[in-house]
Amino acid sequence: MKMQFDSGVGERSSRIFDSLPEAILFFNLAGELRYVNSAGLALIGQEARNRRFCDIADCGQASFRDLIDDIRSRMVGDQVVLRLRPDKGGRRLYLNVVPVDGGAICTLTDRKAAAPENESMYRAIYYGAMEAIFVVDPRNLRILSMNSTAEDLTGYRCPELEGRAFEEIVAVPDRENARRVMSKATADSIRTKYVDLRRKDGTSVPAEMNARCINFDSRRVIVSLVRDIYRFEHPEDEAAQLDNELSALNYIGAIAGGRLGLHDALDRAIRLVCKVKDIPAGRIYLLDRATGELRPEASFGMDLERSDKKGTIRPGECVEGLAVSTGEPIVVEDLGTWQGPACDRAYAGRARSLVSVPVSSRGMTIGVMDLATPEKRPFTPRDVRFFTSVAGIIGVMADHDIHVREMEAHAAEDEKLALEMQRQADELRRNYELLRRITQSINLDDTLESIVKNVPILLRLDGCVIYRLEEREIRSVRATESITKKFGTLRYDLDRLVATREAVDKRRTIVVNDALNYPGIAMDVVRGLNIRAMIILPLIARGKTLGVMWLLDTATPRKFSDVDIQRSNMLSDQVAIAIDNAMLFRQLSEANRQLEDSYDRLKNLDSMKMEFFTLLSHELRTPLTTIKGYADLLQDGVLGPLNEEQRDKLARISAGVDRLTKIVENLSDLSSIASKKYVVDIIPVSLNDLINEVVKGMAFLAESKGIDITTDVPLNLPIVYVDRARIMQVVLNILNNAIKYTPSGGHVTIRARDEPDHVLVSVHDTGIGIPRRDLENIFSGFYHSGYKLSYEYKGAGLGLALSRGIVESHGGHIWAESEVGKGSTFYFTLPKNAPLKQSH
Repeated sequence: MKMQFDSGVGERSSRIFDSLPEAILFFNLAGELRYVNSAGLALIGQEARNRRFCDIADCGQASFRDLIDDIRSRMVGDQVVLRLRPDKGGRRLYLNVVPVDGGAICTLTDRKAAAPENESMYRAIYYGAMEAIFVVDPRNLRILSMNSTAEDLTGYRCPELEGRAFEEIVAVPDRENARRVMSKATADSIRTKYVDLRRKDGTSVPAEMNARCINFDSRRVIVSLVRDIYRFEHPEDEAAQLDNELSALNYIGAIAGGRLGLHDALDRAIRLVCKVKDIPAGRIYLLDRATGELRPEASFGMDLERSDKKGTIRPGECVEGLAVSTGEPIVVEDLGTWQGPACDRAYAGRARSLVSVPVSSRGMTIGVMDLATPEKRPFTPRDVRFFTSVAGIIGVMADHDIHVREMEAHAAEDEKLALEMQRQADELRRNYELLRRITQSINLDDTLESIVKNVPILLRLDGCVIYRLEEREIRSVRATESITKKFGTLRYDLDRLVATREAVDKRRTIVVNDALNYPGIAMDVVRGLNIRAMIILPLIARGKTLGVMWLLDTATPRKFSDVDIQRSNMLSDQVAIAIDNAMLFRQLSEANRQLEDSYDRLKNLDSMKMEFFTLLSHELRTPLTTIKGYADLLQDGVLGPLNEEQRDKLARISAGVDRLTKIVENLSDLSSIASKKYVVDIIPVSLNDLINEVVKGMAFLAESKGIDITTDVPLNLPIVYVDRARIMQVVLNILNNAIKYTPSGGHVTIRARDEPDHVLVSVHDTGIGIPRRDLENIFSGFYHSGYKLSYEYKGAGLGLALSRGIVESHGGHIWAESEVGKGSTFYFTLPKNAPLKQSH
């Protein structure tokens, strides 16, 4: 036994289905079984005639239509697990669904892997022309073939489209959706999409599209089922009518979330509603928030498309307004006998029945949808519910559009604000760059050039002239290039320039908006420089007027704004400071140059002095040695006997020679240190032994003056690497000075301490002290403090200078602390644990 389809399927499809090994069943949208092949009869039993889906499979509380819609809205063709009812054995089955016009074809199998991707079922649909099917190459998404239903849908014959990209027959805004369907199909997982197909005649057809990748005619292809949304036959069958309505709602919902503009989406929606319900005319109005009027946005039928779309209607004067005010649908079966407000004049003389449904969103009525017929027609509650559902989707669409437009308006305003902020930021940046250049420049000429070049650009003016004030005269020191080339240096008597004199004398900015009509202005100057407007700014820095700056507009008189004046004042302040800084730097540079010249001369003098010391020590050393030798011979009696007076004189001569020899040696050492030729012999030295040795050697001198010398040197003081003779000379020089400048009865203390990086040696005395102003100079050589020094205290002034050179040649440091009348303390440091080079 087999059952035939009630309608819509040819014999060819029936024969193909009957030959398949899989169970094939066709249910209409009411869930009634209309066809089953032989394999299906074997599976569900011979008594399947006139059975419903719920009689065969247990799907809980859901109806067959719910199941189909659920599958259709998710993954078309995905398997659903079902169990046969207990009276059918309770077996587990796998259901595959392919929606077709008027119902759905189902395959049932007890294997999880369904029949080979439903190839046979798709073949039956393809050749039976049940739905429009396109066969597409998955590698490049180009059309391989299509059936006769697809040819009827597109207006093309199959050879015309073979080899062309599938997206070419899809409207541009929907091509992305088409590509998504195809790319998902290659992964064997797809969703239903709504697209607009482009027909050969240029018209568009809204369609429902899905696709799956299968084996077809021995090759791997994508098969895409496409269904014309507008193909409604208005059957009496309630389930079929419901399917039409749901399909329309699905499509309208899809375009609501798509890329179409609001007008195009509303136009398709009203056309689809009219076709589904077989209504000849319809119109959608949206409420204008600014005027409160209803404005037509989309129309269909009765020549409404050609009527005045710009015409609006007032809600208080029409049926549509009643729908707005009440928020409820208004149904008028006969406008001829209607006692309420009139309808839109666009329907006048053409409409007999009318339903006006409010379009709402988020609890607010934002428009109305009209459906009209030329003959009297009753609208059922089901019709009104359908219209209300559509109006709800339209409301969401319109509200979204309003929101988007508001967002776009805000975005445009934000963009305008951003551009303004960018403009201000650019001006600030130019301001900053200019100020940076003129304030950081230390060259006066560069500063002036930067000012006259950039200030006019910043203030959108034509020229700038900077004048220097010379008593009661001004002379240009820099001007815009065009002015300099034409006029050279400008010089004016300040008293004949009314505006400039006022700016200088009163130290305030003068604004001249119209130079040719400014009272008392020097017309020859204005005409000569072609001045039409100007700002005159005194240049004041550190309370002194340095000059004046003219900012010129040579094109036309202009009203300078407060911002212009404010910016000019700010720039003039910076210009004045920059000019003053540059002038100060020029003066400083000149003073520094003079100082460098003086320093070079002093260096030359110091070099000459050291050369003189070297020459002097060399020239004196030989005669002093000769004098010393003969004096010693005379003292020893080699040249004859001497009396006591002679011996005393010779002793004085010998002492003087020794003193002079010591001075010559010190001069030689100072010269060597200054010329970096000073030689030191580094050995490990015990400072404890060295200090004690020096103290013993100086004991006789201290005792002769009644001065007490004490030492405070730890026995564990670390070894230092120094030139022993040189460091002994340093200690001897400092100790000698301490004894020399300490009165009788005084005290001298020598200390040494181990510090982290060095050894610190100090010599403290209770002598006359040194003025603070002399403390740095005493180490420079040939320096004598002017403080209460008698001739007996004064020496050559070389000992401390030489000591400084010796200590520093060892990497140490020497200094003194003193208070007049309370004595002095001399310090020096020597690095430890680090032998130095043998020469310095």
